[in-house]
Amino acid sequence: MSAREPEPPLDARLEEAMAFLTSMGQALFPGGVPTLAQATWSERGAGAPSTPEEPRTAEARLRAAEAKFRTLVEQIPAVVFFAVLGEGRNEIYVSPHIEQMLGFTQQEWLEAPFLWYWQLHPDDRDLWNREFARGIRTGGPFKGECRFLARDGRVVWVHGEARLLKDELGRPQILQGVAFDVTESKAAQEILLREATRTAKLEEELAIARRVQTSILPRELKVEGLEIAARMVPADQVGGDYYDVLPFERGAWLAIGDVSGHGLDAGLVMLMVQSAFSAIARARVDATPREVLLALNATLFDNVRARLVQEDHVTLTVLLYTADGRVTFAGAHEDLLLHRRRTGQVERVDTPGVWVGAAETIDRVTVNSTFTLEPGDLLVLYTDGVTEATNVDGEQFELPRLIEVICQACDQPCEVIRDRILEATGRWTDRQEDDLTVVVIRYTGPEERAKEPLFPPSPGTHRRFLAASTFDGRDDAEDLPALTVRTDAQVRLGARGRWRSGVLGIRLFGFGEDLGKGALEALLAAAHEVALQRGAEAVEVDVRELKFLAGACFRALMVWLARVAETPEEKRYRVRFVENPFARWQHPHLSALAAFAPSVVEAVEGPGGTP
Repeated sequence: MSAREPEPPLDARLEEAMAFLTSMGQALFPGGVPTLAQATWSERGAGAPSTPEEPRTAEARLRAAEAKFRTLVEQIPAVVFFAVLGEGRNEIYVSPHIEQMLGFTQQEWLEAPFLWYWQLHPDDRDLWNREFARGIRTGGPFKGECRFLARDGRVVWVHGEARLLKDELGRPQILQGVAFDVTESKAAQEILLREATRTAKLEEELAIARRVQTSILPRELKVEGLEIAARMVPADQVGGDYYDVLPFERGAWLAIGDVSGHGLDAGLVMLMVQSAFSAIARARVDATPREVLLALNATLFDNVRARLVQEDHVTLTVLLYTADGRVTFAGAHEDLLLHRRRTGQVERVDTPGVWVGAAETIDRVTVNSTFTLEPGDLLVLYTDGVTEATNVDGEQFELPRLIEVICQACDQPCEVIRDRILEATGRWTDRQEDDLTVVVIRYTGPEERAKEPLFPPSPGTHRRFLAASTFDGRDDAEDLPALTVRTDAQVRLGARGRWRSGVLGIRLFGFGEDLGKGALEALLAAAHEVALQRGAEAVEVDVRELKFLAGACFRALMVWLARVAETPEEKRYRVRFVENPFARWQHPHLSALAAFAPSVVEAVEGPGGTP
């Protein structure tokens, strides 16, 4: 063990303490380090000059030093304290600034040596004791920040520093220290900490919202008859833009929307919209956009208003596209922009309706609207982040500029048109304050299989077909070869059309799930034209021998019924289905078709026209 180094004499340590306190008192002299004349004064008091010849006793010198020390420390804006340790009664000193800090006078503090301990905050006593014990054991320095209770009950944060001075024999002799009121500093730290925590939480929420927002967007945009390019550019403050593409055979569901709020709540609402829309559209293959929107609104209103207790809503337009170019839509969002290749002009298609999630029921103000795309037409969907982007002068981008960009790039691929729109918006605004979403759709026309004409009946084919249900044994029933579809390994669908007394009859058999080259769509389209030309009162569809009625077959029937429903009332005919009562799976699908077009479907009957 190495020998302990001798500590400096007491006078040297006092000089060290004096130098420390002198440096702290320099705040009293704004002109800089004081001169000796400024920092000292005569020990004899004012008006009593000293003479070099006068002897000075040790006691006098001690009193003079003590007076200098007290004057110095009492001017420091902090509490200075020390205690002389040793045998007998210890001498304790605390500067008068203690009263300003904690409300106790200097005399009260000196007369109650343990007052400081009782005013120490109970939650901080253990910390103080551990740090004080460490300082005593090592000789310091002792440092700590603890709370004290002032006389008036205030909590005062105190930063204290102390050191234990020992004599040449290693015995504790003097404990000296200083304490500062750091309450305001602590309050500022708390504010900064809360702000940093809030900022970190907000950034985390925004990161989560961005992940939610981008992860649920569609990755595959392949739809028969369409060329699609889409992109959503999130802003710093996530807004809640949403678009979707749900393809199905010979068609697709499309959606474009924007949540009213920002941040994580907006991302959560958008996730609800995507989930509900996808589930409803996939489960209800017979639904119209209006019906999907009504079901989605009921779900969103309950989740947002009743469960989350939020006021958010969604501007949303839902579109149902079929490969023949027909688009049915419902819901209020931005105007749809339709660039017609034939005219080179852009049509603004209004989206009537109300916000989703803002009211419990919206059935009275939600309607289906339709338009038809021609090959080469462009449909542009967007959110208000595009049209409301502002420049340095506060001027918005607005629709005329968006339409101009579309017209200039209309002959380009959809991806180029999309990028041109986003680039133009980026050049216009100096700062993106909202999400930017653009979906560009070009209708390329139906595929060849949908364009093929119906097969003419070949010799010997008629023996494969069955007579329509209510036409059996009727000599006045006229065959309509133009409506006859042969059955073979490729088509696997049989059909025959007959006419009698104002009624057109169609009998379907085979596998309705595998329609082959668009036979059913062409058959129904031809039947519609014949029924209108001949002024038919009704069209009867016999599906008793049809093996499947779901999927593409069901959608084709739904599109046909929608077309019949839009026919002027004076030309409109009724539709009657004839089902197989033993094929229990048929009835729910036919009932759904009847509910889809109640103004058209007359009845769902058993064989031979028996209900």
